[in-house]
Amino acid sequence: QFETYFWIDYSCIDQDEKGNNSHGLNGIYTLPLYISTCTGGMVVLGSEEYEGRAWCRMEQLNFCSFGEMPFFDTLPHPKALGPAAIACGDGHNFKKILQDPRKGKVTVESDMKHIAVLTDIAAKYYGQSWARSSFSPTNLDNYNKLEFGKTQVHMGSNS
Repeated sequence: QFETYFWIDYSCIDQDEKGNNSHGLNGIYTLPLYISTCTGGMVVLGSEEYEGRAWCRMEQLNFCSFGEMPFFDTLPHPKALGPAAIACGDGHNFKKILQDPRKGKVTVESDMKHIAVLTDIAAKYYGQSWARSSFSPTNLDNYNKLEFGKTQVHMGSNS
C-alpha cells in the first residue's frame, strides 16, 4: 500500500500574513526534511515565470539536494519553462540548469533571508542523498556538484 503526500506551497504556507510572513515561514524550514522522505519525485507545474521566482528555485534546489534523485516531471510540458528547458534529443526528456534562488524574484523582500538560509543548507548537502544510490545520469553536465548556472538536472514529460 502506498501513501501519497503533496506539498503545495500556496496551500501549505500561510499566504495572508500581510507584511509579516514569519508565521507562515516557520513551516518552510521543514521542507528539506519533508523532501528527504519523497521517493516518487517532484512534479513542477511550470512556466517561464515559475523559473524566475526565488521560492520556486529554492524548492527545486532542495529537491535536488534532499530528494531521491535530481529528476522533475514537468506539467504541462518542459517546453512551458521556456529557455530553462533543454531538449535531450528524443523529444520526451529534457534537462534544466539549476539557478541560484538568491537571484530570483520575490514578492516580499524580507523572504530573501529565509531563501538564503535554505539555499545554503541545500548547497551544503547537494547530492548526498542520491550520490550513494544507483542513479546514473546521462547527458548531464556538472550534475554531481552544485554550480548555479551550470549544474544540470533531468526533467521528464508526462504529456
